[in-house]
Amino acid sequence: MTDIGGETAHSSAEAPTAAATAGRGSPLRRVALLGNPNTGKTSLFNRLCGLRAHVANYPGITADARVGQTKVGSTDLAVVDLPGVYSLDLDLPESRLCRRLLTGAWEGETHDGDRPDCILVVVDASNLVRNLTLVAEAITTELPIAIALTMVDVAKKRGVVVDTEKLSAQLGVPVHAMNARLGEGIDEVLASLPNAARATPSVDTLAERSQIEHEHGHAFL
Repeated sequence: MTDIGGETAHSSAEAPTAAATAGRGSPLRRVALLGNPNTGKTSLFNRLCGLRAHVANYPGITADARVGQTKVGSTDLAVVDLPGVYSLDLDLPESRLCRRLLTGAWEGETHDGDRPDCILVVVDASNLVRNLTLVAEAITTELPIAIALTMVDVAKKRGVVVDTEKLSAQLGVPVHAMNARLGEGIDEVLASLPNAARATPSVDTLAERSQIEHEHGHAFL
């Protein structure tokens, strides 16, 4: 169990090993961080990669992403910090970059080698429905997904306590609470990445997302 801002978040993730794998049995070598703006995504990236990061530019897009290195157990892992977006479908440079990197499609061509092995979606617990919209869009990429739940302390002040085990069961993906600023819960989040390969994501409609948020004690539509 992980204590996050005075709350106890239950974790069922297995410890990672050098043989950690992602979807289709391929080695887990590259993870993309995806999230709305101001969710703590970049703070997580900084915790994972520190100064071992550089800015990556992509052809035909004015937006950029940062790329760094970390470890899961003894396995080296490339981490791509995608720009913060509210939707993958918006006609904005940031959304286009996220969309193309996650799908591997560049100007009508497909480059699967550019795709990550897994998406770690950083979700703001205090604005669950808005964030679940992006989760639902990430699911359509058919990549393995895990969720890092942030802003748990903000949600708690609003009277919201998110049951991570129940949310994980409802979404069909690993969910773990963390506080990147304090460094709490990060090990559990990393440990969940290999388990993302065995997940079966399920949320894909606003009705489902609204029901999930209602069950977790609040509604921001």
